[in-house]
Amino acid sequence: MIQVVLVFERPFWDEKFDMFGFLNESEKQDSLDPDDYMKNRGRFYMVWNCLKNSGRPVLSALMAGKAAHAAEVTDTETLVKEVTARLAKTFAPQPVPAPIEVIVTRWKKDPYTRGTYSFVSPETLPGDYDVMALPVGNLHFAGEATCGTHPATVHGAYLSGLRAASDVIETMIGPIDVPDKLIGPQQVEPHAFEASLIPRDMSGPNPAPLKFRIKKMTSGKPGRPPKIKQEDAEPAMLPAVAPQEPATPHVNPYRSVNSIRSSANEEYEALIASAIMSEIGGRPLKPARPGVNPFLVYTAERWKECKEECSEEKRQATGSEDAKATRNEIRIALGKKWRNLSEEVKRPYVEQSEAAQLVANEARAHYEKSVAEWDKEARRIRMVYVQDNPAPET
Repeated sequence: MIQVVLVFERPFWDEKFDMFGFLNESEKQDSLDPDDYMKNRGRFYMVWNCLKNSGRPVLSALMAGKAAHAAEVTDTETLVKEVTARLAKTFAPQPVPAPIEVIVTRWKKDPYTRGTYSFVSPETLPGDYDVMALPVGNLHFAGEATCGTHPATVHGAYLSGLRAASDVIETMIGPIDVPDKLIGPQQVEPHAFEASLIPRDMSGPNPAPLKFRIKKMTSGKPGRPPKIKQEDAEPAMLPAVAPQEPATPHVNPYRSVNSIRSSANEEYEALIASAIMSEIGGRPLKPARPGVNPFLVYTAERWKECKEECSEEKRQATGSEDAKATRNEIRIALGKKWRNLSEEVKRPYVEQSEAAQLVANEARAHYEKSVAEWDKEARRIRMVYVQDNPAPET
C-alpha cells in the first residue's frame, strides 16, 4: 500500500464526500480477460477526503497490489501528474490546481516497516491466510496477514494476537477445559435499582443536559411483578420493564461469591453516578496545553519561504531542475535561521507564545476551581443517595 497525499490551497471537490475512486483501463482496449487488468490493478483505486480529519484541504490517493510495487520506484513528479490528471478529468470543468505539498509513503523502502498490510493478489488461494498463521517450531506468528476473517484491519491484527497467545499457552500448559456455558441465567434480586433516561429539550442553542430517572423496585406478592416506586415524576424516554420475580433463587456455578459482589457493586456505583450526572452533569474536562512556543510560531510563518530557498539551493548544487528540499532539510534550515535571529526580531514570536500561555493558565485556574466545586457537590449527592437508597445485599 502506498499513499500519495496531496495538500491543496483550498478544496475544489464536494466536501461532503468521504471518499471516491478511479476505474483503471485494461492493457488491451475493451478486453474481457482479467489478466489484462493485472498490471494496473489497485492504481489510485481509492481517494480519501481528509478535510474533516486534518482541518486542511487534503486528499490521500491509495495504491495497492502490484501498482504499489511499481509506485515504489516511480518518481514523485510522475505520480502527482497522473493523479492530478485523473482528478481534472473527474471534476471537469472544475479546474484542479497543483498541490502546494506532496507526501508519498514508500513503505517498502522504510527499514522499520518494509510494507504496510496484506492484500489479495490474483494468485491468492483460499487457505493462504491459514498457512501464514502456522507456527514454525516454537515460533508463533500474529498480524492481520494471518487472520483470514479480518485481513488488512486493526481488529484482524488484534484477533490474531489473541489466537497466537492462546496457541503459546496451550503448547506450554496444554489445553484448558472451558465450561459449555460461561455465564448462567441472571437472578433479579428484589430491592434492586434501575435507571432510565429522561427526554431532553433539544431546541434552542443550549440543549438540556442528559438526565436519568432512578427507580426502586420492592418485592411484590408471590407470582406478581415487583412494585416500582417512582423517585422522579418526569416522564421517561424509555419505559422500564419490570422483571418477573423468579420462583426459586438461581445460583450460577460459574461465578464466585466475589464476582457476584463485584458485579452488584458496579451496578450500584453506576446508579450513583447516574444520580450525580442528572444533577450536576459530567466532571469538567481538563484543558489541553497550548502547545505553542516561539520557534513553532516562526516555523509556521516562514515554512513556505524557507522551502523555496532550500529547494533552489538544492537545484543549484545538484544541477537537477526537479530537486526539492525534504521536510527534514527545511526544519534544519529554519533552526539555523532562528538561532541567528536577534532578540528584537524574535520578540513578536515570543509575545505570541506568552499570550497563548497566559490564556492556558487562566483556563487551567478556572478548571481547578470548577473541578473542586464539582467534586464537593458530587460527594454530597453520593451521601444523600446512599442514605436514601442503601446498597443491596450481595
